[in-house]
Amino acid sequence: MAPRPAILDGKTVYVLDQGYPNSDKLMMEVTAWFEKNMPKTKAVFRSMRRGNKPGPGTPDLFAEIKENADAVVIGTGH
Repeated sequence: MAPRPAILDGKTVYVLDQGYPNSDKLMMEVTAWFEKNMPKTKAVFRSMRRGNKPGPGTPDLFAEIKENADAVVIGTGH
């Protein structure tokens, strides 16, 4: 695992949906939680879905994350 930041104020956290059924709903709730409870933290929701199937994401998505994210939350919603 990557080192965790000591604080998230002023940081950007990417919230990734792996694309499984209803996981987008869970991860959007996580994003909304950050927006409500940690307003100094920027939460960015992204889906790793490829078309209609769950996927490992795309090279463009991971390039975006590498450039912009200070932390990542990834999960599924079964």
